[in-house]
Amino acid sequence: PAAIACATLASLDIVKDESWRRCHIADLVKTFKKELGELNLPVSNSTGPIQPLILGDTEKTLAVAQALEQRGCYVVPIRPPTVPINTSRLRITLTASHTQSDVAKLLEAIELACRI
Repeated sequence: PAAIACATLASLDIVKDESWRRCHIADLVKTFKKELGELNLPVSNSTGPIQPLILGDTEKTLAVAQALEQRGCYVVPIRPPTVPINTSRLRITLTASHTQSDVAKLLEAIELACRI
């Protein structure tokens, strides 16, 4: 359909002309992973904008996701059967519209929520 073709062309222009977005996301990911490690939480080897935080226990993962949502941070809990048993995780997605301040807020919320 024409609308899909126009949207695709527009998105290709953005990819070509706005490379700063990829650089910004890379900076956010770097900050997130560094600070997560300093909180002694597991850091994945993922370098992309989707960062898993593997918590293991399904109930804890659900509780942390709920606590984060109450603090204004929406992350998706992923649990069996989508992932193997004892590898439940939070799916954290960073975007170009997030700021370093947003990442700091998220990390603070994660630190508090993981105390559950």
